[in-house]
Amino acid sequence: PRVAADAVRVVYFVPGGSSVFAGPPAAPRRYDFAGIVTGAAWGGVDVEDLVYVMTTDADGSGSLARITLEAGTIQTLREHLDAPNRFNAIGVSPEGRYLYLALASGAPPDDAARHRPGADRDTDIYRFDLRDDRLRPFIVAPGDDFYPAVVGDHLYWTHNDLRDQVAVVPAAGGDARVVVEDAEIPYWSHDGARIAFTHGGWRI
Repeated sequence: PRVAADAVRVVYFVPGGSSVFAGPPAAPRRYDFAGIVTGAAWGGVDVEDLVYVMTTDADGSGSLARITLEAGTIQTLREHLDAPNRFNAIGVSPEGRYLYLALASGAPPDDAARHRPGADRDTDIYRFDLRDDRLRPFIVAPGDDFYPAVVGDHLYWTHNDLRDQVAVVPAAGGDARVVVEDAEIPYWSHDGARIAFTHGGWRI
């Protein structure tokens, strides 16, 4: 749940569902979407009647929408976003002009690249300007940058920089030995002579 600036309303969704609930906790209104809801946030401190929602659509891309609570309307702002398809956060600037989103690119998703281990697919923080409808990179760094949040005049986000290795450790104790770099989820053959693994590292 996300609490509005007035401290008397909440917005929330059920993971895996297609509905958002917003309003007083005792009687929130339901808003239905075509895609699976992955994130929701109240508008800026100065724009308390708006809720922004991220969804994952049937083709695997993301959509950004805006609910106007007083009118009870839903407006799609952007479709075909290259967004994570599980959970998202939406950072909203205090005056409500900018939205901060975690995206792998500013273009529609490249389905083939999503499955290439070496593709540059880590998420960065993009800023969406609601006045001119432009989406621009804002925080770009190796590793995933995600889950943006605005508190006061500051933007916060989470960063991960992971290194995957398959290693063996002697059962009797001793030093670990790396078997495969940039690999994970090993499966050994019964005789211990062969190994299967996932290659390419983990990314959102």
